[in-house]
Amino acid sequence: MIHDSQNVQMPPFGSRFRDRVAIITGSSRGIGRAIAERLGSEGAAIILNGRQRTPLAACAEQLRSTGIRAEYVLGNVAEPGIAEGLVDMAISRFSRVDFVVNNVGISPYFGPLLAIDRERFERTLTVNTWPAVALIQLVVAQGLGDGGAILNVSSIGARQVQPDVAAYTASKAALDVLTKVLARELGRKGIRVNGIAPGLVRTRTSSAISEGELGDREAEILPLARLGTPHDIACAAAFLLSDDASWITGHTLVVDGGRLLVGDEPRPQIGVFA
Repeated sequence: MIHDSQNVQMPPFGSRFRDRVAIITGSSRGIGRAIAERLGSEGAAIILNGRQRTPLAACAEQLRSTGIRAEYVLGNVAEPGIAEGLVDMAISRFSRVDFVVNNVGISPYFGPLLAIDRERFERTLTVNTWPAVALIQLVVAQGLGDGGAILNVSSIGARQVQPDVAAYTASKAALDVLTKVLARELGRKGIRVNGIAPGLVRTRTSSAISEGELGDREAEILPLARLGTPHDIACAAAFLLSDDASWITGHTLVVDGGRLLVGDEPRPQIGVFA
């Protein structure tokens, strides 16, 4: 299997997640799909979710063609009933839930914060936080317990000043706080809650800034000299969900090619590595 915008071949099947079941929101393409492929390649059964039937069904079919157990629930996880449908599908088809990956995120406004309207501001903060909390509440109520793990997909924007997407980055900062609080609340149940904060990743959604001259300019200032791929994020996600991270909770792992190491230095030194 090949991920969007990259030529990285998936590893052979492993058994690290054998008999585990993962719900992954926003998983028909990009980062969510890459995480689904990675967990599935290591034995997990996958419950996919997305708003568009054609790419969602195609993703499920591709996973099944490689031997991965996969089902999907169509719909916007921010709408009533969809989160319940995801949990019901996992329980009815596979009798359990072990992992939740909250990958849905929106950014409906690009521009100065002073010009954003209340509707888009509230929608951004709500959609990027509440569905994650609601889904976690549901899976815990359905018996997620010792050995369970939750991963919330954040952004390095929560640690930067990005004026044109202030509502989006504020929502991701809020998600980081919720990750910490949920980790504290659920730790005694044996459930770990972590986050992952990608830098700029080459996906269809980010193509306006990750492709062409803009993407090349961003890659030039990264210490690792390339933009991320969905595969890069999926590898880190698999680690955080695995038993290898069994003593890690309440942490949001930055996976950004070193982007946060660049920008605080004096202007003439930005992007200079000699």
